[in-house]
Amino acid sequence: DFGHHTAEPPTMSHAGYAQGLIWYSFLTGDPAGIEGARGIAEWVLRGIAPEVNVGRMERTIGHPLTTLNDVYDATGDERYLHGAARLMDWVFKWEHPGRGGFPAIITEKPAIYAGSPFSSGLLFSAIMKFNSWAGRPEIDALLERTGCHLLTDMWRPPADIIFKGGLGHGPMWIVSHLRLMSHLHARTGNPLFLVVPREALNAALGDGSGAFGTRTTGLVFNYVPWFLAELRRQGSP
Repeated sequence: DFGHHTAEPPTMSHAGYAQGLIWYSFLTGDPAGIEGARGIAEWVLRGIAPEVNVGRMERTIGHPLTTLNDVYDATGDERYLHGAARLMDWVFKWEHPGRGGFPAIITEKPAIYAGSPFSSGLLFSAIMKFNSWAGRPEIDALLERTGCHLLTDMWRPPADIIFKGGLGHGPMWIVSHLRLMSHLHARTGNPLFLVVPREALNAALGDGSGAFGTRTTGLVFNYVPWFLAELRRQGSP
């Protein structure tokens, strides 16, 4: 099965997830994994530029920010932390000044200028990890604005989330955001971040069928458990 993304050269949108290499070294003691992860991080540092990382779908900052976070975490090399800080600075400049969210040209329909809830959870997870070190209140506020934007501008009753700036909608598109939702509820106590996502999750998967395709598998297993843990912490309301 070869084509589409698998036929492309490395890009910031679809390459650079180094955690598996890092875990390999931690589990085996073989430094080759860390060396490989460093190589990817060096490629990211060479490629950081506004025209590459800003204004497209959230993956173009989310993937490289994840890479630099993880390789800094594994090596302690502050060059990767400084690169992550540059990307974080561009996140602030990219955010819509009035509504929150991150406007982007969606490649499937270039006329659409809107954020994409398709897989942007990876950007929010990377921002949360960066702020676990930085501890900046302005980053907390940015995440809260983003969560509110998702649950208002991008929400359609009774439980749908807009997909890729209006190309479609459905409750399944909440899954990428559930780590963000659990983080925001735990930090603010605002029931908006628990109730509305729960309704969408119930509509998507609550019938017990567990019906989601292979392309959605990562979006479910990387993000849903965080939200389920927050529900349990709150007594499963």
